[in-house]
Amino acid sequence: MPGYVYPYDGTKSTRRVAYEWSYRMPATGKREYYIKPERLDNIHHIYVTLREPMPHPGTWIYETLLYLTCRAANGESDETNVVRYIWRDVADLDVRRIDGQQLTYWKDNKMGARQTIGLLSKTNGNCEAWASFLRDSLLSHGIIAHKIMAFPIADGGILVRNWRFKEESHGFPPYPYIVGMDAFDEWGIAGQGNPNPPGYFNGHWITEWRSTYYDPSYGTKPVSGVKKDKLYEDAALDGYSFDLPPTRVRKNDRSPDSDSEMEYTLDPRP
Repeated sequence: MPGYVYPYDGTKSTRRVAYEWSYRMPATGKREYYIKPERLDNIHHIYVTLREPMPHPGTWIYETLLYLTCRAANGESDETNVVRYIWRDVADLDVRRIDGQQLTYWKDNKMGARQTIGLLSKTNGNCEAWASFLRDSLLSHGIIAHKIMAFPIADGGILVRNWRFKEESHGFPPYPYIVGMDAFDEWGIAGQGNPNPPGYFNGHWITEWRSTYYDPSYGTKPVSGVKKDKLYEDAALDGYSFDLPPTRVRKNDRSPDSDSEMEYTLDPRP
C-alpha cells in the first residue's frame, strides 16, 4: 500500500464505504439521491487514504468525502499537508458532491441539514452540518478532528459580520443599540455557495484539528494559540443580541485585553 493519498478507478469494493448515486423516479420525474453501504452496479472507485479511515460513530465514510479529499491532497504523505490541501479545497466555498452538485450553507435562508449525510443528500445545510462535513473528511484519512459548539455565555444570540452601528444609540446598556434604528445587518461574509447568509444565530459550530479552529461554513482563516477563542470571535462576530430575532444588540468588544464571550464545547454527535 503506498504511503500517500491517491484516487484511482478500479473494481474493488469496501464495505465501510457508503456509495452514492442519483436516480430519477419514473413516475414523478423527481431525482432522488441515495447514500447506502452498497451500490447497484459492480464498478467502484478505489481511494488511497493517508491512514485507515476512522468513521465517527453513527456515520459512514461517504464516497464524496473520499472523492474530494483524495483529489485535493493527491500525492501528499504528511498529515499537515493533507489537512492544508483539504482545507484549501473547502475554503474556496465551491464544494461539490461527486455528481457535481454544489453543497451550500443556509441557501435561500433555509437551515437545511444538520449532519454530513443530510448535507450530501439534500445539498444544503447549517453550520453543524458543515462542521461535521470537515470533521468527517479528515476522519476519512484517519486524521483526528472534532466538531465544536460555540455559544454565547451570557447573550441570546450572535451577530455575524457585517453589521453597521450608528454612533448614537437609543437603547440602554448592556444592549444599547436598537435593530433597524441604531444597528443594521448589512451584506455579510460569504458562505458555502451563498454570498450573503443570515446575519444572526443562537450559536455556531466549527471544526478543530490540533488545537486549531476551522470554520468550513465560511472558509475564513483558521485560528490557533492560547487566545484562539477570542481571536475567532473577533474575526467572525460584530456583536451579540439580547434576543432572537435580534431587537436589542451590543457590539463585540475587540479591545486587546477583552475576554472571550463564547463557550466552546466538543460535540460528540454525528
